[in-house]
Amino acid sequence: MRDIYNIIDITSDILNKALSGPTTDLVENIQLHIAANRNCDYFLTSDEKILKMKFFGKTQLVNHIPQ
Repeated sequence: MRDIYNIIDITSDILNKALSGPTTDLVENIQLHIAANRNCDYFLTSDEKILKMKFFGKTQLVNHIPQ
């Protein structure tokens, strides 16, 4: 599994930012802040509230990966 996935530690900086938002869900906030911090191109989600933001930092929020 470690060869397939990139495991990223949660830093205190990420956690502090996640506690401030952008949503009310801490787990989603942690994931969004990590994606933005690691310069991910896309954040894949089916959450309509998150999708309405369109971007978080430079990370595009999508419900499918564009071709």
